[in-house]
Amino acid sequence: PDVAAFPSPLDEKSSEENSQTASNAADATDDNEDYCAVCLNGGELLCCDRCPKVFHLGCHVPSLLSFPMGEWLCTLCRNVVKPEVEYDCENIRHINEYRGIRTFQ
Repeated sequence: PDVAAFPSPLDEKSSEENSQTASNAADATDDNEDYCAVCLNGGELLCCDRCPKVFHLGCHVPSLLSFPMGEWLCTLCRNVVKPEVEYDCENIRHINEYRGIRTFQ
């Protein structure tokens, strides 16, 4: 005899778990905010690697001159006493080049 194909409660549970797992995976890859933490606009944003905040280079305090390579921490996450990363605005050569002053090293 033909048996009607009704989903069992186990099938429903496993499909719910699968969709929840997929949703969690998507959240894990997109854990940063979509808008700048300062001006609340979108655009080219720099993501903090420790918190969900994102910033435009000019909105971050201090303002940055370029997008950094590798891991980056915002001012709110960065250790003030022993900074984990150096901001390019703190590099004298970059500051002087930005101001049009030549530095010889």
